[in-house]
Amino acid sequence: MHSLLIVFISSQWSYPVNLGIPGVDDMNPQTCREQLWESPTCLVWQAYINNTWDIFSRTIANNWSDTARIPTGAGADINPCVAYDTLRNYFWCVWQRYTDSNWEIYVSSKTIYGSWTTPVRLTNDSNTDASPSVCVIGNNVWVVWRKVNNIYSCYYNGTSWSSPIPVTNDAISVMNDNPKINNRHNNPFVVWVRDRDIYYSEYISNSWQTPQAIAPHSANDTLPEIAIGARYGSAYLKVWVFWQSNRDGNFEIYRTECDSMNIFYRVTYNNANDIIPNPLDYMLFIRDIGPTLVGFSTDRNGTYDIYSLRHYWIGGYDTIPVDINPAQDILPVTTMVNGWPCYLWIFWQTDRNSDWDIYGSYITIYSGTQESAIELQSTALRCIPNPTTNICYIQYCLNAQERINLAIYDVSGRLVGKIAEGIQKTGTHYAKIKTDSLDNGVYFIKLNTEKFSTVEKVVVIK
Repeated sequence: MHSLLIVFISSQWSYPVNLGIPGVDDMNPQTCREQLWESPTCLVWQAYINNTWDIFSRTIANNWSDTARIPTGAGADINPCVAYDTLRNYFWCVWQRYTDSNWEIYVSSKTIYGSWTTPVRLTNDSNTDASPSVCVIGNNVWVVWRKVNNIYSCYYNGTSWSSPIPVTNDAISVMNDNPKINNRHNNPFVVWVRDRDIYYSEYISNSWQTPQAIAPHSANDTLPEIAIGARYGSAYLKVWVFWQSNRDGNFEIYRTECDSMNIFYRVTYNNANDIIPNPLDYMLFIRDIGPTLVGFSTDRNGTYDIYSLRHYWIGGYDTIPVDINPAQDILPVTTMVNGWPCYLWIFWQTDRNSDWDIYGSYITIYSGTQESAIELQSTALRCIPNPTTNICYIQYCLNAQERINLAIYDVSGRLVGKIAEGIQKTGTHYAKIKTDSLDNGVYFIKLNTEKFSTVEKVVVIK
């Protein structure tokens, strides 16, 4: 049996686009995680309009739709989560609403091009219900959330919603929070944070199994996410769990190994804080190695930026900047958008425009098989950020090992400085230049190799 292989046509992320609502605070982006080939996706977030928080969405099949508001009532609506239902061709969105002097969980659905239905209230008691997560498994739509300090769940069977089912039953002194649900071997699988450790449980034979710890440690382990492996027919393969941990002094990204919750690995290595990992479902190009793409936020450049971990079929992750604008860029989420070629998107929250906005960037891929596919890389040149103030990162890609010369010139063609030269290997390369000593104006980064030459304009602003 051939395994799915993802091949990157472009090695650089697109220029970021603003997908939120201009002039208001847009926060907490979420998108469909359980994506298949030729399936659409939906982006949801909360926006502060008319002195309250409401839930908004945009869908994409071939192009982005207009912004749509989920019909909500009085009170604040926050923390949305969305999933795609392949059987019904629906999107399902859950969120928490402040109503009747309390936080409750609501759900709404829509077809790709239709409108959101009237929200259904899933909880109705005097307790705090918060942080919902949703996924679709077969005919059932599953939702988990935090009720006070425990994790609860319910499901929709195509006719009605079940009553809340407890996942945990701890004393009030124990804090269970931030649950995430996904599919493991066609069973609901939940991970969450229990008093600074990551726990999981699986729904088997109509019952949630006894919670188990993942890599318990005295440090702070938090913000878990689940990635599903590729599937053949109706059989789902393994799952991976990613989270952030400060067990090494600063926050780094960790993960479990190939459906084994008692084996874990550190994924990132640096002296900065790497946080909020968000792996992509299904995109496994070699059996059992883990997700092809993981988005995360890092402060390695001084402010929080969006980076991606990308796994090549030859083995190992490489770290690629997605956006290093000098703003606070946080809460990345990943998804796949149908088409041929296909597109992998990362969305995130940023304050670059004096308020919070939702931005997105994509990279182009196509699929093949492990035995036959080869990696295709662009020779494009990119300057990040552009315009720049004091530091600029130069990204360029080589299709073959060859001798290069990378330099910066002013508008008159005068050589301002050499950046890199010599023989370099195939792949994506990065160089950092300081532009604080340059005058305001336009400059040109020129890359010469033995086979091609390309130029990228960069603007320096003080």
